Amino acid sequence: MKKISRIYIFFIFALSFTACNSEKNTIEGNIGYPSDYVPEVVVYLEDVESGDFFKQTIDFSLDGESKYIFQDIPNGKYIIYAIPTEQDTEMLIGGYTHAVPCGLTAECINHDYLHLEVKNGTHLQNINIYDWFAGGVAIDRMLKEHS
Repeated sequence: MKKISRIYIFFIFALSFTACNSEKNTIEGNIGYPSDYVPEVVVYLEDVESGDFFKQTIDFSLDGESKYIFQDIPNGKYIIYAIPTEQDTEMLIGGYTHAVPCGLTAECINHDYLHLEVKNGTHLQNINIYDWFAGGVAIDRMLKEHS
């Protein structure tokens, strides 16, 4: 009887460990744009350690804001940014930076990307791409894809 209960306990532990580690992660938010519309943009979710990324195209919107959602994301640390598909003479890149939760006021001078850590079923909401002073790795990504 002791063997059966030990095997049963091990089986339950193994099953719960697998279930916890197989949960998928989600990141979602809004895209604001410094205009009365949001152009078509490509949103990038980039792993800061590996450089791997997910991307999705978000359609043009006259509502002043668009929504995005990334589901089934592997565990990791990410940054998120958006690049309009049509660039004028001025290069605009939006991101979720330290300035966004700060309120985007004149006192919010840190435009570095916030690292988003996800693991084992994380669901991050309100990761809003509102800071259009972002750049850095997003510029590198844009140059690679448009060359």
